[in-house]
Amino acid sequence: MRSSTLVSLRANAVLIALCVAASDAAWLTVCGCTGHVYALEHTAVRLATIVSALGIVIVVRRIAKLAFDAACIAHPVAWAADELVIDGTCSGD
Repeated sequence: MRSSTLVSLRANAVLIALCVAASDAAWLTVCGCTGHVYALEHTAVRLATIVSALGIVIVVRRIAKLAFDAACIAHPVAWAADELVIDGTCSGD
């Protein structure tokens, strides 16, 4: 595999892991505040954790894509020799 593919795989794995952790913490807080701490053992809550984590992943990836596209339109980002080059003179860097 090319190094950019490995970097992409690692970045996506880290994103998914962070989203699962955030989703799990949110469901733990909800279950703890409602007094149903043992509800975390149920399959429905675990499934809700995974579904909400996937929702977070989709939102984060969409926001990142919109930000990257906006940067490409403003021309401070360019591809050169299979590398991403970012112009350091951009005011919004």
